[in-house]
Amino acid sequence: VSLGSIVAGMLDNKLGNYTHVAKIFPFVSLLCFAIILFFRFNARYFEEIGMLVYFIFGFGLGGFVMAFQCVQENVADENLRPLASSFVLTVSYIFVGFIEQPVVGAVLSNIKTTTGTLSHSPYLLDFSDHDNFYRYAIALSFVLFMLLLAVIGSFFFKSEKKIHAPEK
Repeated sequence: VSLGSIVAGMLDNKLGNYTHVAKIFPFVSLLCFAIILFFRFNARYFEEIGMLVYFIFGFGLGGFVMAFQCVQENVADENLRPLASSFVLTVSYIFVGFIEQPVVGAVLSNIKTTTGTLSHSPYLLDFSDHDNFYRYAIALSFVLFMLLLAVIGSFFFKSEKKIHAPEK
């Protein structure tokens, strides 16, 4: 996440428009999280593939800092900008703590496991086999849905093109 936010900031400076970065990075994290939830990796290559997918996922999450740039640029009163950023941060933490985590926990505890064999593909989530992989994938689908809403929300960001002075 740290490296992703640094690169997102550098790309923002290079492109002169944070909205492009704010659209691409969350989309990358959404794709990676979907891969994490719904694909089973071969045990032989699990560490290599998993580490790469998790790294790209975290890297993509670094682009979410552009939401604060959106708040800073779209609040007209300069005195309200710090309050607006704090409000966005507080609401997001409250949402995660009071809504998202209990929903995931409730779904996780209400899905019963069943024994069975994989009937279709050993690489995709099999909805007929209710093992722990299935339970976590279904429960964390709520987080995937929230990431999807964040990606959709990023398309509503608007920004004036910044003109940067050439570096000396």
